[in-house]
Amino acid sequence: MNSQDIVLSEEEQTELSRRIRSATISQRDGRRARVTALAARGCSRNEIAQLTDQNAL
Repeated sequence: MNSQDIVLSEEEQTELSRRIRSATISQRDGRRARVTALAARGCSRNEIAQLTDQNAL
């Protein structure tokens, strides 16, 4: 997947932000929201891995 392929609407961006900040959502779902948001901003897989403390994506 190429980060240029991810285009989020304003509503989708808002929902991802809500999920990232949520204290009641599962860690897995919060991490997935953060990865998606970072990819949509154009971050590389390596950058996303570093920013989310993942060894590899």
